[in-house]
Amino acid sequence: SSGINAEYGPWRTANSDISMPGLGSFLRSIILSIFHYPGITKALIDNRYHASLSPVQSTELLESLMMGGIIERSWDKPGEVSLFSSTFPSIVQSKEITANSTFVLTPKAMTEISSYLG
Repeated sequence: SSGINAEYGPWRTANSDISMPGLGSFLRSIILSIFHYPGITKALIDNRYHASLSPVQSTELLESLMMGGIIERSWDKPGEVSLFSSTFPSIVQSKEITANSTFVLTPKAMTEISSYLG
């Protein structure tokens, strides 16, 4: 299941089998969100799918799509400005996916989008 922790998640059936159509549906949905909103943040993806996916599960799906070469992180938006934050603007790329991580489809995915969407 391409790097996804399949122990739990809405892609599991009642008898604990992996529902490939269910898993594929979540992956396609995230791909379409990124296709329609290039640069969408993880926070917006979590907000959109909060009723069916936990933030951990959405991270796993995003990581799986990144490992498959379908999406890539474009950059991480800087956090909110506060009294003690630096005045130097920074766009960073942390190692971990954060709420401010943004995603775009890869050129590979753009040329093969129909095969991912079934």
